[in-house]
Amino acid sequence: MRHFWVFESLLELRDYALENGFPKLAAKLQETILTAYAEIDPTDPGSAGPSQRPKRP
Repeated sequence: MRHFWVFESLLELRDYALENGFPKLAAKLQETILTAYAEIDPTDPGSAGPSQRPKRP
């Protein structure tokens, strides 16, 4: 669960970029979200487990 804040923050930043007319920034943030989703190990007891991880955007 210690990494869950990373997803929340990136999702908020992506949404802000979309709402304020920054499509390139939003695309980069989406790429970053997918990278974080892939790299944060769901078997790590300190990371967000599958039930706690946000759904893939």
